[in-house]
Amino acid sequence: MIDLGLIVGDGQATGFKVQSVNQVPYDVPRYLEVAISDFLIYYNSRRYHKALGNVTSADVPHGCRERILQERKEVQTQTIYRRKLYNR
Repeated sequence: MIDLGLIVGDGQATGFKVQSVNQVPYDVPRYLEVAISDFLIYYNSRRYHKALGNVTSADVPHGCRERILQERKEVQTQTIYRRKLYNR
C-alpha cells in the first residue's frame, strides 16, 4: 500500500507545511497518480491563494487577477452603499 503525504512550500525559506492529499492508502499506483493529479488541478486552478489576493494561481498568468480584484472592490462598494441606505 502507498500512503501519500505531500509537502508543499509555504512561501518562506525557513519552513514547510505538510498537507495530506488523502488519508486513504492507495493499493494501485495509478490511483495515487490520479489523486496527485486531481490535487494539483485543485491547488492550481480552483484554490484561492491569500498571497495572491485571494485569486487562483491560474488567474494570475492569464491577466485576470486585476480584473477580479477590481470587480470585487466594486461589489464591496455597492454593498456598503446599499447597507447605508437601508440602515438610515
